[in-house]
Amino acid sequence: MPRLAEKVLWPTGYLGHEDEYEIVYEGKVQEFIVPAKAGILFYQNINLIEEIIKEKNHQAEEKAQFRKDYGEPLWEDFKLWAAGAILYVPKDTNIYKALNYMLRNYTAELTNYIDIPDMSIDNTETERLIRDMVMGKKSYLFCRDLDACRRDAMMYSLFGACKVLGKNPERWLSYDVLKNIKTTPKDKLYTLLPEFWEDEG
Repeated sequence: MPRLAEKVLWPTGYLGHEDEYEIVYEGKVQEFIVPAKAGILFYQNINLIEEIIKEKNHQAEEKAQFRKDYGEPLWEDFKLWAAGAILYVPKDTNIYKALNYMLRNYTAELTNYIDIPDMSIDNTETERLIRDMVMGKKSYLFCRDLDACRRDAMMYSLFGACKVLGKNPERWLSYDVLKNIKTTPKDKLYTLLPEFWEDEG
């Protein structure tokens, strides 16, 4: 697969073979490839930038600048390729839907992360954090009413905060909240939130 130093150039055009394109880089024909695979090649190169950022341990502005210098040009190439490829793909196919989605959401959804160092290129981390909630969704069918559902959602949010902050949710709830909630003034209730709690055990 072409790496960062050998940037993938967008396909030279439709060759007449159904759903196949010619991939060219460094001026040489490399292979015939279906559009879906070509799209994956582009995305793999874009993800390579994130791998390099992790290896170099770039942070904050340095991370954003690296993305802008190396990731943004790859996205621009990806967009150019998609704009050309979609002209030759039947509208009733999944690849057409994928290319159309990519082009419609190019700026608003797909490339916002470039300028925001703390934002991930995808939602893998978010999905990991909400996995418990997703796994338990069948149980919510048996919530008594809407208020019960809201309470469940509130507890999931608080336990999720504990997970993100690296704090034990069971100890937070039993050693602090349940012990002190009745005696804590209303204007100080925020101090019982996971972000303010220190485990002294």
